[in-house]
Amino acid sequence: MDAALFTAAATSASPSITSMRNIVPSRAVYLSPTPFSSHLIPNTSFPPPLVYIDTTQGAVVALYVLGPQLAGHPNILHGGASAALVDEVMGRAAVERLPARKVAVTVTLEVTYKAPVLLDAEGGWGVVAICAHVQTAAGRVAQVVGSVENVKTGQKLVEARGTFVEPRGL
Repeated sequence: MDAALFTAAATSASPSITSMRNIVPSRAVYLSPTPFSSHLIPNTSFPPPLVYIDTTQGAVVALYVLGPQLAGHPNILHGGASAALVDEVMGRAAVERLPARKVAVTVTLEVTYKAPVLLDAEGGWGVVAICAHVQTAAGRVAQVVGSVENVKTGQKLVEARGTFVEPRGL
């Protein structure tokens, strides 16, 4: 599902689509202090995303404003940051289709870089849409596809697919 279509659907009165200002309701519960975790904490590296979630389809679109501190080369988002962000959004989509609807952890993640994710050359900030939807879910396992898209053109810059599992005992 592309970002423009999902955003248009989200502005309708569909009861299955909700919006929030973060991937999970309370980030403090899900983050532990790791070298990379500070990059994903809102209000430190970039503002929290605007997130649309379709609970019936297991689909998520997150609009992120990204800054120069995540650049690998000047005005180009680091590939590792792209992978981490698409993984985060894909995991959120998986949660919507798994039994407990609490946590999904990544088992496999395959990322294909199609084009550079450019940050705005004027101030070093760029807006991207990160989209994910569940292809299949059975038991505690979900197969999810995701992408990082240019919000202006709709071009898919990064594509990903992965397997997510709900840990036992949650």
